[in-house]
Amino acid sequence: MAALARMGDGAIRAAQLMALRRDLFAPPVADALSLLPPNRLAPPAEAVSIMAREGGKTRAAVVGSWLPVSEPSPLAWTTRGFEAHREVRVRVTLPTAAPDAAVIAAAIRLALPLIASPDREAARRSLHDDLTRWLAAELDAPAQHVRLARWRRQALARTGTIVARPLDSWTAPHLIGIARLPALPLPQVVALAAGGNEATLDAHDIDAAATARRLIEAALEQVMVFGSVPIEPRLDHLGVLAGDRIARIDIGGVEALSKGLRRAINGVARAAIARDAGLVAARLAALLTPCDAADHAALVTRLDRVIQRLDDDDDVRASPARLLDDGLAAVRASGFAVAADLLALGRWLAAMATAAATIDHAVDIGDVARRFMLRRELEEAVALPDSLEAAQRVLAVVAPLETLPGRLDRLVADAASGTYRLPVEQHRAAVDRQLRLAQARLVAVAIGWTGIALLLLVAAGLPAGPLRTGLTGLLWAGAAVAAGLFLALWRRTA
Repeated sequence: MAALARMGDGAIRAAQLMALRRDLFAPPVADALSLLPPNRLAPPAEAVSIMAREGGKTRAAVVGSWLPVSEPSPLAWTTRGFEAHREVRVRVTLPTAAPDAAVIAAAIRLALPLIASPDREAARRSLHDDLTRWLAAELDAPAQHVRLARWRRQALARTGTIVARPLDSWTAPHLIGIARLPALPLPQVVALAAGGNEATLDAHDIDAAATARRLIEAALEQVMVFGSVPIEPRLDHLGVLAGDRIARIDIGGVEALSKGLRRAINGVARAAIARDAGLVAARLAALLTPCDAADHAALVTRLDRVIQRLDDDDDVRASPARLLDDGLAAVRASGFAVAADLLALGRWLAAMATAAATIDHAVDIGDVARRFMLRRELEEAVALPDSLEAAQRVLAVVAPLETLPGRLDRLVADAASGTYRLPVEQHRAAVDRQLRLAQARLVAVAIGWTGIALLLLVAAGLPAGPLRTGLTGLLWAGAAVAAGLFLALWRRTA
């Protein structure tokens, strides 16, 4: 850390971002790399100059009315103040402090001996690609401004999440102006809940159990609806409003999820909700990249062992972040690599689940996820352009829920009586039913024609006269009609 600090803020930030690759570093090393430099007591001169120049203010106005906010990134400076009688936060990126390719390469060389992965050359290339991409996303203020505005238009209203309104007048190359919402920062809510300060939370109209559930829903919505996750899951970008709503104050760089991962998420989530550790392990293993010495059987066994601890170890259940580290250690020991989007997904869900479990120890993450996925299925069904298909999708989801209590009662009653009955229903397809009906009519016409032939024989024995003539004509007409029906039905059945 001392060697990195001597290389400047750019190398320090590169080290902090390297710590996000917890699949390459052991947890103690990753924690050391993520240590923050001492907080500055005053904004750097460069940040003041940028705010004055791009915000249209004097340096005295900037220094006098804006206060620094704790900001873990040495490449940006976050301040808060008042703009048009509204309290706002402004994030200032510092482009001259951005590390170039040489600084990134030097920082990686210093950290390379600490990498736990056996293939260090592949790890070096992967780190270089990730750092280059992440630093560019972090310092791209215009893109963050656009992303914030777009997410606000798409409002995460289904989970009660409120996105702060960006200030249009602050659209500048290095500034992101964000209207500050009257929310308690999420780290403060976590600290209050961990310390048992329920009175303080009640004073802000915050319910711990409801907030914990909303955090899980907001995390899942970020993944399943928007298909992206923050590169660095920092809780200080989130707040809690009165009424247990989640407030998103800032949005930094994001990692877009690949199409393959987005398709596989539902399957992994369903297996996790069903508490099928073996199936979760198998589906996770299918998402990993094998290296030269990869052992798939060992990987599934190790992942299965880690996941099963959720049912046996209360400490692991209360610390999803620890579970993530154990899972990554199992992946590393089995000779597999984790894609950047999958790793970012794990970091995001672990951070949000840990915060939720700290706020409310009794939160049932599986139940919240199950309800969220059911709601997503209904939303997707209603959004279909075909109303009939939408109705069928909705009924397919709702109908089992309506009949579930009765089916469970019958199952329990059968189990208690020692008698198990398996109802079997047989259904014929519509085409088969039509064929059987036509065959039955064919047989009926044949029987009727035979009866007419017998009646003709009887009529032939009658004495000659009008009666025999009329009856014979009527029977021959009936025979002709029966023959026509027989021919038509025979063609249909054939």
